[in-house]
Amino acid sequence: MWWMPPVGLNGVRITKDRGRATEYVSMAYVHGGRSCHRGRVGYTSAFPIVHTDDLQRLVAFYEGVMRLPVTYRYPNDGEAEFVVVAVGEAAIGLGTYAGVERMVGPQARGGRPFEMCFYTDDLDEDLDRLRKASAEIVRAPEVMPWGERMAYATDPDGNLIMLAQRLSRRAAA
Repeated sequence: MWWMPPVGLNGVRITKDRGRATEYVSMAYVHGGRSCHRGRVGYTSAFPIVHTDDLQRLVAFYEGVMRLPVTYRYPNDGEAEFVVVAVGEAAIGLGTYAGVERMVGPQARGGRPFEMCFYTDDLDEDLDRLRKASAEIVRAPEVMPWGERMAYATDPDGNLIMLAQRLSRRAAA
């Protein structure tokens, strides 16, 4: 099993290549402490966007229950159709289906095409807060062989959320 931990900007060198910024990344993904991606990366950042028919409800969940601050809202006035919440140095976009459909046409609803992973310092506290907000806990906390304690829940639209807490080597054994 592989995992992708949050990676900071250490080891990233920005250069110019034909007028375009290019990053050379010394380690973008980690597997067992070894680099499995080296080389040229032309992108500067990425973040998932979760689409919903009820943006107000999803923002209330991620901002209120998950305690993620809203860092961007469009439009500024009136009913929002796109919001960004911060997760440390990362971000998650929350957008309406109506907004994306205006740009690219009809979109399928439902399913679970991906999951979001949040690292936490207190898994039990976070799960308690999610339960109190009526989130479905779909997998109880369990210590995993790779040294994390993790659980799964869903957001109000049924998207999977993995909550993981890194354990000390002694606690994982």
